[in-house]
Amino acid sequence: MEKVLSVILNHNGKKYLNDLLFANIKSLIEQSYLNNEIIFIDNASSDDSVESVKKHFPSIHIIQLHKNHMTSGYNFGIRYALKNKIDFVLLSNNDIVYQKDFIEKMVNFAKKYKDSGMITPKIIFLDDRKKINSTGLVFNSKGYAYDRDFNEYEEITKRENGEITGCSGGAMFLRTKVVNKIGYLEKIYQAYYEDVDYSMKLRRFTNYKIYFNPDTICFHKFSGSWKNRKVKDYLMNRNRIFFIILHFPLFFVFQDLKYLIVNQKNESKELNYFMYIEVLFNLPLLFLKRLSYLYKTKKDFDISNLFEK
Repeated sequence: MEKVLSVILNHNGKKYLNDLLFANIKSLIEQSYLNNEIIFIDNASSDDSVESVKKHFPSIHIIQLHKNHMTSGYNFGIRYALKNKIDFVLLSNNDIVYQKDFIEKMVNFAKKYKDSGMITPKIIFLDDRKKINSTGLVFNSKGYAYDRDFNEYEEITKRENGEITGCSGGAMFLRTKVVNKIGYLEKIYQAYYEDVDYSMKLRRFTNYKIYFNPDTICFHKFSGSWKNRKVKDYLMNRNRIFFIILHFPLFFVFQDLKYLIVNQKNESKELNYFMYIEVLFNLPLLFLKRLSYLYKTKKDFDISNLFEK
């Protein structure tokens, strides 16, 4: 039986999510698939998340980090999976509740589609279970990435299983061995766009595919872990620029940066100035990464074929 590692990433989840954090862990403990190990990675929480998890779920393996690595905290779980020869990894937000057969259906799907490197599930809004949060990620030629079928009614939105541009980082099912080719989640993003970037590396560097599996369902408390809208918008705007510089052809880089400078705004002029200073500061690193990606990219890869019209 294939081994699965479910990695829950947490930062002050007890404070912001309260009982939902426990519901997230419980839904993974009660999975019908038995060969599922759970790791709770705590990103230097200042609340009593770790103490509460230890008390209520004493069998859970906890990795307690001494600083907030944000989404790259998942990398500690991925390293553990590689070290322990685990076949698949589920990267999970702490504000998602899973159906009981979620992992079982993911494993069966991955065994059927052996060319799958990542699989994204059907994510439903926790607070409105008639509507879809995501059936995968798409992006356009300006670098705007978004959830496919966002806020559409599930009953009338019929999606068959098949390829999708990107895999949602909220509940990403990953074939562990692809990490040897695509590496770990990029630290530079901190939060947002790291899943789009990871999906793009899989497409650029390997022959593995990204699939949508409509039979695997989970429920997401949208932005449950993010209460500061200003910070969220800042990260989205900044990381969009990072993503374009790293992955788009130079023609699109110059064209899109011109467009974003005019049209993309943060809450204040000060935040806009700070964002572009931060981009300039990181340009040497971004171009070094861009250069290293060019050497790894498949000859027939053309990102413009992925642009959502």
